[in-house]
Amino acid sequence: MLQLAAHNALRSPIVSALLGLGIALVSAGGVAVTHRCDADRRAALLVGGSAHAAGMLAVWVGVRLCFWRHPAPLPESLPVVLPVVGVAFLLFSVQWIAAAVLSLSYGLQSAVVWLVGVTWYTVYAATFVGNEGGALFALFSWVLVIGPATLTLLAVLAGGERVVRRRLSADRETDERTR
Repeated sequence: MLQLAAHNALRSPIVSALLGLGIALVSAGGVAVTHRCDADRRAALLVGGSAHAAGMLAVWVGVRLCFWRHPAPLPESLPVVLPVVGVAFLLFSVQWIAAAVLSLSYGLQSAVVWLVGVTWYTVYAATFVGNEGGALFALFSWVLVIGPATLTLLAVLAGGERVVRRRLSADRETDERTR
């Protein structure tokens, strides 16, 4: 049973957590760079989202190539691998772009905090290998369940921040009128 349990490929949860934090901060820094960028905003968002997705997939692939004991049977598995990786790329891109748009267009700080948390969790989870699900299982479960759940959480956080900001703004206006 123990040989089926996932283990940390980097041998230390602290190293995995620090790696995740570093990548998360770089990803959030990309939002700040996009904010200061004078270039076309849409192009910058597409480049940022693609870079974030490529980074997330590079971590997943790198850990699997370097630390996975049972390599995927290629090229036989390509009809399964390619769609899952493609959808994961799209999902990771959407996560970054959604957080960037909410931050840049609406000034919502919770979106960038959410991006840091989701990126950290994704990298940290990608460093666990060796379970019975296979090398593709973690990415597939991310695409099917975890990724959409995190986007739902972003919507709730952003909506909550927007409501609180409007309420505070309305309270300030009321206070100013009563003076």
